[in-house]
Amino acid sequence: MVPLVFLIIIVTVTLYGVTAAPLARLLGLGGGAPDGVLILGAHRFGRDMARALEGFGVRVHLVDINRTSVNAAKRLKLPASLANAISPEFVEEYDEQGIGCLLALTPNDEVNTLGCLRYAERFGRDHVFQITPTDDDEAPNPEAIGPSHRGRLLFGQGVTLAALDARLQAGGRIHIVDLPLAADAVVPGPDAPRLFVITPERAVHFMTTDAQLPARGRLAYLGAAPPLADEAVEANLGTAAPAAPEPAGTT
Repeated sequence: MVPLVFLIIIVTVTLYGVTAAPLARLLGLGGGAPDGVLILGAHRFGRDMARALEGFGVRVHLVDINRTSVNAAKRLKLPASLANAISPEFVEEYDEQGIGCLLALTPNDEVNTLGCLRYAERFGRDHVFQITPTDDDEAPNPEAIGPSHRGRLLFGQGVTLAALDARLQAGGRIHIVDLPLAADAVVPGPDAPRLFVITPERAVHFMTTDAQLPARGRLAYLGAAPPLADEAVEANLGTAAPAAPEPAGTT
């Protein structure tokens, strides 16, 4: 059962959304469709996602309450802020130009869910995503939070942040491959999480449990080391050894 405080926040955010979006349209503040990405969670996987997206020219912004993670992102020249991204003050004042999508990747399911609720009215329900929730035993539990109270679930059935971290600690890397796959292409394994596709129109298509893989584009997936050869984005990610585990932040 959703805790009472959590339920009150959901109702408050919903009521705010009913009036905020129409008011924005009335005032002509709707704007276009920016494709930049706000990422909640500047941990290793969040940073690798940001660097892969930047490699395709996608604007990114990492936010975390963990100073170690934020400093690590800044050392990589990634835009990063030390802040609570789901606080009402941050959400209300957030005006980063070109950002139109949310990836909630923190280890805290409630933070991810509230983040999606708070940003849905700004970016649209189709543009807020979160990692699959887990139960008390850290097992995937996509039904822990109802679909109307969360973002779209990322990276396929049962893919959790802990599973992604384990792959990275084992030497995994983000690989890029062209779609459709060439006859001599290295085919991603069935258990390799598909992360996103850059379409021929340069749009970002994040892979979710309810999305089909586009027929054409450039697919980013988290595969085993060593990285594929002759990939500009992977070269941009660098070849440093996996970093030591960081203290978990909740953004």
